[in-house]
Amino acid sequence: MTALAFATLALGSHSVLAAESSAAKPAAATAASQTNTSVASPINDFTNEDWLNGVYRKAAGFSIPATQTNQNAFKPKAKVLLATGEVVLIKQVQIGEKNMAVWVDSPLLDGNTVGYPRRLTVGLNGSDPVLPKVAPQEEFSTRLNNITNEDWLKGVYRKAAGFSIPLTTMNRKGFKPGATVRLGDGQELLVKSAQVVGSSMSVFLDSPPLNPERVGYPKRLRFIAPAP
Repeated sequence: MTALAFATLALGSHSVLAAESSAAKPAAATAASQTNTSVASPINDFTNEDWLNGVYRKAAGFSIPATQTNQNAFKPKAKVLLATGEVVLIKQVQIGEKNMAVWVDSPLLDGNTVGYPRRLTVGLNGSDPVLPKVAPQEEFSTRLNNITNEDWLKGVYRKAAGFSIPLTTMNRKGFKPGATVRLGDGQELLVKSAQVVGSSMSVFLDSPPLNPERVGYPKRLRFIAPAP
């Protein structure tokens, strides 16, 4: 029995519903990017015992939003481009109310490498998938909020890798899931999620908790590049 058959059997006729529970967090940007030859979809931010960052743990599959654009583009035998640069074929697609599962012809995939906040790009009409061009965006930096309480120290969240920064138009445009940022100690990380809280933004990164003494206020957070 193939891994795909096992996954389908294990979840029955409702395998896609594994990504439909109330705990599922839809991808931050649910609109797919489209060119004349390709569609790039966000991957759902979904993790439990079966899924890791929107990638199925027991077979090569992704959970993505079930938009009409995605339903029209992600078809069996279409070619998809993974975040690693590998191109694989779609074997099967299952559509739920809000999300869809895309199963590909590949060994097991690592959700930390190809899952959320990365994107899944499919070629249209049998063509090779091509990443949509992203308008260049210049680097910039922002100050951190000088917040210290039981949850924050020098603008750095104590329980996860997160920063509190001012809510500005530039910060909202730059600090989105998948963007690359540089910390005050020089390390570069991916943005995992961002939330608006009053006049501030909470930006969480794909990293273990950070040391506020090394990266907190008065250090700055620098935007390096948008999501691929």
